[in-house]
Amino acid sequence: QTLTGHKTVSWNDRYVFLVGGYNGLAYSNAVYKATIQSGGITSWTAQNVLPAALKDPAVVVGTNTIYVMGGRDDSQVYNTIYYASIATDGTIGIWQTSAVTLPVNLWGHTAVYQNGYIYIAGGASSMTETAALNTVYFTQVSATNTLSAFTAGTVLPATRNKHSMVTYNSKLYVLGGYANGGTRASTVYSATPGLDG
Repeated sequence: QTLTGHKTVSWNDRYVFLVGGYNGLAYSNAVYKATIQSGGITSWTAQNVLPAALKDPAVVVGTNTIYVMGGRDDSQVYNTIYYASIATDGTIGIWQTSAVTLPVNLWGHTAVYQNGYIYIAGGASSMTETAALNTVYFTQVSATNTLSAFTAGTVLPATRNKHSMVTYNSKLYVLGGYANGGTRASTVYSATPGLDG
């Protein structure tokens, strides 16, 4: 289907997952999986749907678990975290609701997994389309894939929403997006987390 505000994430260089979004008429709770091949990807196959229909969440994969954090619909912004196990064939299990929530309601934020921690950066907590925050939070992922309470980290140098975030060589990178008020940015920020997150 045609979508905006959906998120994609890959796992083990073998599978890619597509989560949520808005198709112009309704918000989606659909989750799809495709297999990565040398020439691209296979066709999409439907997986277990999310408990809620939303767009602009943060989606991240840990060792063998996918997490969908926050997001919004046409009436509110959420702090809920859903998670599900990933089988060896890439099939996503039944979604569960985490006992731990985001510290604030967020949409347009990003998340990455690195060295046993999940990092959340930027986004917005209001329904204003051009809102943006500079907050950074992190949580430790346990051996059973549950999350600790989030801790506030060093804030970004500027507010950012709808940006990208990646991890490489033990560093976090936040790229582009827009500042509070809607001004688009071309900046790239990097940081190196400590061993304690």
